[in-house]
Amino acid sequence: MEEWKRAMGFFDVYVDDRYIHTIDTYFYGSWGSHADYKLLLTNGTTGHHTVRIMKNVYSQGNKFIILGFTVSSGCYK
Repeated sequence: MEEWKRAMGFFDVYVDDRYIHTIDTYFYGSWGSHADYKLLLTNGTTGHHTVRIMKNVYSQGNKFIILGFTVSSGCYK
């Protein structure tokens, strides 16, 4: 387990070249626990956006797993 933890890393997330958040990619839960999520953009403009994920300069690990992306066009009344 420790080997897996060391392999995971910290990654910086950017949307449209704007820094959003640094993600710790090690999963601290156990089987059956929920996966952590990060909200990347709210109240953004409709259209194409660029998501860039880069290894943090202080990270020793090189791995991360993306379970999925959710895109929503908002709610309408």
